Amino acid sequence: RKHPPPIGTNLNTLLSHLDNKYAIATNKSGKRLQHDLNTMGMHSLFDIIVACDPPLLKKPAPDMLLTAAEKLNVAPENCAYIGDNVIDMQAAINAKMTPVAFIIEGMENEQPRVKQLKEAGAEIIIDDFLALLPYVIKP
Repeated sequence: RKHPPPIGTNLNTLLSHLDNKYAIATNKSGKRLQHDLNTMGMHSLFDIIVACDPPLLKKPAPDMLLTAAEKLNVAPENCAYIGDNVIDMQAAINAKMTPVAFIIEGMENEQPRVKQLKEAGAEIIIDDFLALLPYVIKP
């Protein structure tokens, strides 16, 4: 690729300011995921990296999400999974995690997509990762 994949507004800022552990779970192969994370300069932000390499099944199967939760030593029901499409919301629900939708392009012109993600089960929809602060910082 000539250009790095989009990472979303303030993801690195959010993760760098929190004490929790984080995982990334994606349908990409391990080789492709490593390339993308290195290109974006984000490899060090994630404690656990789970790619879709055999024997794990692709989303919407919960395999990768459950593997990530297990490696983080956290019960799936205590996790949120952030994704940008309907399959991600289905995977979160299948893993019994809170489905959070992220609109990479911004929500101003994405109303049909917001509706689609809500219908797919998204409990929270954001276009800036800092909108998650109230959910992840204890008072």
